Order: sequence, then C-alpha cells, then structure tokens
Amino acid sequence: MNQLTRYILLGIGFISLGLGFAGLFLPLLPTTPFILLSGWCFAKGSDKWNHWIRTHKEFGPLIDNWHRDRSISKKHKFVASLTLTTSIVFILGSNLQDSLRYGIALGLSTIFVFLYFTKTSS
Repeated sequence: MNQLTRYILLGIGFISLGLGFAGLFLPLLPTTPFILLSGWCFAKGSDKWNHWIRTHKEFGPLIDNWHRDRSISKKHKFVASLTLTTSIVFILGSNLQDSLRYGIALGLSTIFVFLYFTKTSS
C-alpha cells in the first residue's frame, strides 16, 4: 500500500473516530457505524492504531464482535437505533431546506437499515 492511501485511510479513520466519540455525548450522532469505519480504516492503514482501537475498553468489544462474526451487540444496536430514530425525527422536524432535510434523513435511514439487518450478538 502506498503512503498516500495509508494517510487517506488514517485521515478517514480519525475523522470517523472523532464523530463516533462525539456520538457518545451528542444525541444526533450514532457511535457504532463510525467506530466500525474507524476500525476498518485502522486495520488497513496502521498496525499501531488498529491495536489501539481493538484493545480500547469501549470500542474494542464492538470491533471484536464485528471481526469475529460481523455482529453488533444488542446494547450497541439499541443505543444506535434510538439515536438514529431521534435524529431522523429531529431533522425532519427542523426548518432546514427540504432537500437537505430529506438527504440527511435518507442517509441516517440507510445506517438504520444497515443496523437492522446486521446480525445481533449478546
């Protein structure tokens, strides 16, 4: 893998890690999909950061479930689904431009469908 690809993967990994971390505190951001994306980027781009996220107290089990059997825990699915549903309702009720509201709601709905159809682990 060339250096540019590695830097792009690390950049995307850190951005999604930041969004996932913010999702722990902000009701409009789902944590789970962003952490899974970070895990994928770090696995491809950096042994150091891959090790860090896989051994992290909060994020490690989520990544391990995903690597083991492509599953998401009941707890993470519930929290992510609740966050996504709340976000969709909030966005649709906002006074943003229609195309922006519907675009964001569609993007969030896509993540919701992904979560729904992903295998659930205990």
